[in-house]
Amino acid sequence: MIVSIRDVSARCASCGGTEFRQLDAGAVRPATRMACVQCNSTTTYRELLDSIGEEAMRRANEALAKLKKNSPRRRKSRK
Repeated sequence: MIVSIRDVSARCASCGGTEFRQLDAGAVRPATRMACVQCNSTTTYRELLDSIGEEAMRRANEALAKLKKNSPRRRKSRK
């Protein structure tokens, strides 16, 4: 399963893979253990969601920095 929110997908901290399998039976909950399909590294669903949040914040900060860099500076009006 790919864990994603919109265009941000969780990545394995070990190998960067994006496919995970559920290790615990039942519905997926924050504490559900997950394993990377590529390297078998284990994590939890909560940690995958946290990594999505961190990536979204990184992208937002990057976009804000670009906007600040590219926006024309306003001159203070003299009275």
